[in-house]
Amino acid sequence: APMAGVADTSFREICRAMGAEYTVSEMVSAKALCYEQMGRKSAPVRTAGLANITTAESPMAIQLFGREPEYMAEAARLIESGAYRGARQEQPPAAIDINMGCPVQKVVSNGEGSALMKEPQQAAAIVRAVKAAVRLPVTVKIRAGYSNDARNAPEFARMMEDAGAELICVHGRTRQQMYMPGSDNGIIAAVKRAVSVPVIGNGDLNSAADVQRMLLAFPTRGEAERARRALSSVLSEAER
Repeated sequence: APMAGVADTSFREICRAMGAEYTVSEMVSAKALCYEQMGRKSAPVRTAGLANITTAESPMAIQLFGREPEYMAEAARLIESGAYRGARQEQPPAAIDINMGCPVQKVVSNGEGSALMKEPQQAAAIVRAVKAAVRLPVTVKIRAGYSNDARNAPEFARMMEDAGAELICVHGRTRQQMYMPGSDNGIIAAVKRAVSVPVIGNGDLNSAADVQRMLLAFPTRGEAERARRALSSVLSEAER
């Protein structure tokens, strides 16, 4: 799973070399990317570099965060075009991933990241705006819920699918849990039952045995292989 300050180019290239199906960028602020384009040409460009894509890490999705549909849509449009200040894309992006799972206070305090799980209508408006702005597949990263008393991931995921999301990644913890031990594979399985799009499970996957335990939580045998084929279909669509 992507993480700011960790999942950089070197990390992603290693993941691909070790067999990862695809990679995802660190979080890119939609508003910061848009503001950079409006600044003086002599002004430094910092945010755009986070969306750079090398051949070795492709196929790769660019993960955006924000809460204003208009900025999210414009940032997605810029990234798809590859025509913006600071762009250095050896390969086009495979998808636009929308972050609705980051638990960090400075993100949540702006109503972004996992805070959007408290505002499903706003979250759906973001997905619709991004979907209307680009031809790329649009995916969403969520958590089990915002708090332990509001574990709304299945219902939330259904709304994101209805808004146009083509894949959903679920971290099995709430925002309240942050990164405490105890990711819930059951909530990931519940999301899969609630939607028809591919679902990626995330949380406490530190070994092959951890992955096997997560797969056993899914509703039916063969679910992992079907999800893998569906993911391949989404990525193939992005290449057309």
